Amino acid sequence: MHGKLKNELVVADDLIFRGQSVVIPRSMRGEMLNRVHYSHLGINKCLKVAQDSIFWPGMSNQIKQKISECPLCLKYAKSQNREPLKSHEIPNLPWNKIGSDIFELKGKTYLMLIDYFSEYPEIAELKGSVTSHLIITETKEIFSRHGIPLTMISDGGTQFTSKEFEQFTKEYEFVHIASSPTYAQSNGMAERNIQTAKNMLRKILEEHSDINLALLHYRNTPILGNISPAEALMSRKLRSKLPYTEKSLKPKIVTNKMTEIIEKLQKSEQKYYNARSAKDLPKIPDNTEIYVQRKPQSIWTPGTILCQNRDRSYKVKLQNGSI
Repeated sequence: MHGKLKNELVVADDLIFRGQSVVIPRSMRGEMLNRVHYSHLGINKCLKVAQDSIFWPGMSNQIKQKISECPLCLKYAKSQNREPLKSHEIPNLPWNKIGSDIFELKGKTYLMLIDYFSEYPEIAELKGSVTSHLIITETKEIFSRHGIPLTMISDGGTQFTSKEFEQFTKEYEFVHIASSPTYAQSNGMAERNIQTAKNMLRKILEEHSDINLALLHYRNTPILGNISPAEALMSRKLRSKLPYTEKSLKPKIVTNKMTEIIEKLQKSEQKYYNARSAKDLPKIPDNTEIYVQRKPQSIWTPGTILCQNRDRSYKVKLQNGSI
């Protein structure tokens, strides 16, 4: 080998070198890309391996492209970084917008409806097969107590996306918005209160106490400043087994304070949430071929964007034909 200049090409034993790296001819580059990515490591590791031994013009970009298009690497890729938190619009009145979800606890299934304005929860045990018909029956009973909301948000489960539930929304004249299935924060109000309710119910069930009495105490507990869910929804405290004066049980309008309280809570939540590596993702045009996770932290499967429902929400057709 002659003249080991750092950026000079020299010939020895039919090989061409660039410094300490072998210059790969065009005909062998595809094979070298396969060898570099044989272990399916990430871009940075593959680049370091390649740069230690081989070279050709544009090699780094080709390695990046090879890995970014590798079906196996796409299938098992990490989840996307979270996007900045966008809080739901604050409703003007109690029970105008509600969140809904289904959860299980100790072998029993429950439906929860939660008011976005007051955070007042309604919980119903679902006895029997959890069908759209059963969900509709329990929801109608809750609506008969508090009225029909303008908007209902669910997690997009099959019970909420059936033709039967769609007919129910038309009959009762409210808008149903299905958030992304298994994506808890898109229905954050219901999800957060479900966790609180689960913790409470778990303890109540374990000591064989009265679930309804526990819910009564929860609804009377100040959680929005000094205002309880019952006061925010009904403008009054609910009589419980704790002693109350007659004056304290008299109705008192608190609606005017609620918007300010909720705005402060939302700003606090956004600041905390967005501080943890949140970043916006680009919008995706219709008919784009993509990979999608059915559940957080699961494998990625190929699909095609059919259309965008609303901000951060898309209809995706998977290879098996499901949407």
